[in-house]
Amino acid sequence: MKAKKAAVTGNKIAWRFAEPPRHLLDHTTDAKLYGAKEPVWPDVATQMSWTKQEMDNNLRTGFNWYNNFADSKKALEWTIEFLHRNPRRKKLVTALRNASPQDLTHTTGFMCRMGRLGYILRPYHLKAIIKSVKALAAKSAKKVEPTEEVTAMPKFNIQDRLNEKFQEALGELEGRFDDFIFKNNYKGNPEAVAVFTSMNIHQQKVKDAIALYERRVKAWTAVGKSTDPQIVEGYIRYGKREIKAIVGWFEKAIADFKSYETVKKVNRKVRTKKAATPEKKVSKLKFLREFAELKLKSIDPTDILTASEVWVYDSKKRKLGLYAADPHVTKLDVKNSTIIGFDSTASVQKRLRKPAEQLKAFEAAGKPAAKKWFKGVRSVETVLKGRITADMILLKAFK
Repeated sequence: MKAKKAAVTGNKIAWRFAEPPRHLLDHTTDAKLYGAKEPVWPDVATQMSWTKQEMDNNLRTGFNWYNNFADSKKALEWTIEFLHRNPRRKKLVTALRNASPQDLTHTTGFMCRMGRLGYILRPYHLKAIIKSVKALAAKSAKKVEPTEEVTAMPKFNIQDRLNEKFQEALGELEGRFDDFIFKNNYKGNPEAVAVFTSMNIHQQKVKDAIALYERRVKAWTAVGKSTDPQIVEGYIRYGKREIKAIVGWFEKAIADFKSYETVKKVNRKVRTKKAATPEKKVSKLKFLREFAELKLKSIDPTDILTASEVWVYDSKKRKLGLYAADPHVTKLDVKNSTIIGFDSTASVQKRLRKPAEQLKAFEAAGKPAAKKWFKGVRSVETVLKGRITADMILLKAFK
């Protein structure tokens, strides 16, 4: 629908539309009170002859009907329909589309609807509409915070960085090769180790450098041996002495690359594991904490980690065992539920015939006396495997 020129009263302008929208019908029970059909307004001449009282009464009648029929969402929709016909109000319409209907006064939307249906909106009506709409647009703008355009940063690729540094190093060597030919009269060395070290070229790139220079050695060697007229003419400025010097320069560069690779291997930092705490090391060790029958209690399992000898008693098999540290290790250790670092020859166990009496004598002995007493036990010796079970008491630990 195209808006036509507004009706003019003196210097006052009232909005009119050539084709008003279709009238609404109210089918609710309140229709008997307010009327079923949307209010219809008389022609311009009649409306312009109304007194202030008549104009207000008609406006109130319209408000009563729309209050019963429409809601805030409908009021906002009517406001947008009314404003979008005016190109100067384009920004306001855009702002209203993001606004909340509850923030708009109903009378603003109802006046816009009545204006479209033929009610002559006076300048002060239009001023009130624009004031209300601008306030709503400003409130809507505060709710929607402007988002700054973030320029997507290129993803950092370590391989690209390695390749870049590698190409830079090769470029430096190419410059040295040119100096070798044109400035130094085929004298001097590439000193590739210094170049690669200064740029900290990664070890994995060394193989690429070797492969590249091996191809150049092969190519220049082929030039020196070639009898092809075209090749001879193309390399006429290089005699056998010069070609031999060039091949030697590349071979020296290859040797430098290999030396650099060796240095990188020697100086490569080995990742060290974070040392586990004593409690963490023995957390999976399964042992018997107390054997009430013989009144035995286990020592703190972390004492094993600083001990050179540990005595254990298998309550199920009645066997007393000694774990002695290997001379080259000096200290025992624990891995999961196993003692490690023990001397497989010196670490043995024996069955006790009278555990109550024998262990009483053992408990009273110190480190040397315990070993001496153990040798006197008449029983068959069997080697220990390191496994600690849930039936074993950790009797003693000696440093």
